[in-house]
Amino acid sequence: MKKLIVLFVMASQLIACDKSKIANDRVSFDTLVWNKNEKANFEFTLAENQNVNLDIELRISAGFPYRQFKGKVLLTNAQQQRVEIPIQTTIRDKDLKYTGEQMGDIIDYHWTAKADTTLPSGKYTIELVQLLESGDLPFIMEIGYALKSVSKK
Repeated sequence: MKKLIVLFVMASQLIACDKSKIANDRVSFDTLVWNKNEKANFEFTLAENQNVNLDIELRISAGFPYRQFKGKVLLTNAQQQRVEIPIQTTIRDKDLKYTGEQMGDIIDYHWTAKADTTLPSGKYTIELVQLLESGDLPFIMEIGYALKSVSKK
C-alpha cells in the first residue's frame, strides 16, 4: 500500500502543470529491462515555429549497475531530415550515490539534450536509443522526453 501511495504522489508531481511544456511522453519497461534492440518512439506536431529545449526524462530503480547512462536521440522532421543528438547523464557519483531525485528505490533524472533550438512547424518523430555495448539495460523503469518552449530574450 505504501508503494502505491508513493507512486501516486510521484505521478501527480510529474503530471503537475508546466506551462512551458509543448509535448511530452514516456515509455515504460514492465520487466525493468530496456532491450538493446528496443527503441522508444514518439511523435509530436508543432503548429508554429517554436524555440525549444528538448529534455530527457529517465526513471530507474535502485540497483542500476552503471555510473553513466548513454544513449542518443534521433529527431526527424516531416521532410525526413534527421538529427542525431548524443545523450548522457551521471547516474552515480564517485561515491556510488545516486545523483537523481530519489524517493525510496525509484530515482528520476531530467536533463536537457538540446537547448534553445528553433524547430519549424510540422510533424516530428523522436527515437530514443540506449547505447549499452553489452546489450540489455537493467533497472530501467521509464524513458521519455519533454519539449519545452523557451522565450527569446
